[in-house]
Amino acid sequence: LIFIVLNLIFYYFFAGWFWFTIMTTVGYGNQAPSSPGGRALVFTLGFLSILLFGTVLATTGTVISLVVEDFLKRTHLKFLASKVVMIVVWCTFYCIWLIWIAYYYQEWSSIRLDTETELGDNFWFAYITTTTVGLGDYYPTPEVLFLNDLLGFSLIFLFGFVLLSAFLAELTQFLAHFFPDMGHEL
Repeated sequence: LIFIVLNLIFYYFFAGWFWFTIMTTVGYGNQAPSSPGGRALVFTLGFLSILLFGTVLATTGTVISLVVEDFLKRTHLKFLASKVVMIVVWCTFYCIWLIWIAYYYQEWSSIRLDTETELGDNFWFAYITTTTVGLGDYYPTPEVLFLNDLLGFSLIFLFGFVLLSAFLAELTQFLAHFFPDMGHEL
C-alpha cells in the first residue's frame, strides 16, 4: 500500500513537471503524449495555459520594471532610472541569474545523476530554459527528480523568466521611442 501511494505521488509530481514545461513553453522534448487523448489535452489546455502564462509573465515583467523605476526615482537615484541604464541593469541581473541556474544544475547533476557537467553546458541549459527554447539536449531527468528538485527548478526558472521579461519590457519601451505613434491611423 505504501509503495502504491508513493508511486501515485511520484506520478503527480512528474505530471506537474511535465505541465510546467508545457505551460512555460520550455518543452524540452524528452517527454511527449503519445495517445490521441493526451495530445488533445496538451493541444487545448496547453494552448490556454501558454496564453495565460505569457500574459502573466509580460505583465509581471512590466510591473516589476515600473516598481523598480519608481523606487529609484523616489530614492534620489534618478540617474539609474534612465531606460539605457535599466536595460543594462536588468540584463546584468538576468545574466547573473543564468550563472546561478547553471551552478544549481551542475550541483543537481552531480548529486542526482552522479555526473560532472561542463560550465558551458550548464550555462547553455540555463539559457535554453529561461528563453523557453528548451532544445532537449540538456534537461532535468524526470526519473530522478524529487519534490524539492521540482520546487527548486520551478522557482529558479520562474524568477529567471521574470528577470528576462523585465529586461525585455525595458528594451521594448526604449525601442518604442524610435517609432512614431501610429495607433490613431490603425
